[in-house]
Amino acid sequence: MAKHKTKTSKAKRIIPAGWGTHLIEAMVDEYGDEVNYVMLEPREYLDNAVVNAVRDMKDSSCHLVYSERLLKHWYGLYFAHARLKKRKVKHITRTSLEKEYKDNFEEIDQEACEWVEYNTLRSMPYMGENRPLLAM
Repeated sequence: MAKHKTKTSKAKRIIPAGWGTHLIEAMVDEYGDEVNYVMLEPREYLDNAVVNAVRDMKDSSCHLVYSERLLKHWYGLYFAHARLKKRKVKHITRTSLEKEYKDNFEEIDQEACEWVEYNTLRSMPYMGENRPLLAM
């Protein structure tokens, strides 16, 4: 289970914090440590795929709801970033990341779809009672 840091890092992010990141921070601010939830990694990318949070008031469990379409998109950007690092690109910017993604879209998109379907969807039942939910 990934732990959420309530304070964001001052380091410059390649991917700006999106709506999902703000939703998670608002949930932590409201509920604090009284709820448990599972977050997908790498958070810098996948927090942006969070579209909702559902809390069960009976047992204080909480489920983050991820968009399947956004998960595939953000995994694609993550894989594009990994390709740039593998080629030892020294200064990776948002522009270079988006260019890599567009230039190799079919291959990266297929890799991202396979990752979501085989590694994320199939592992969710094993993530426990606070596992994330998926919006199709």
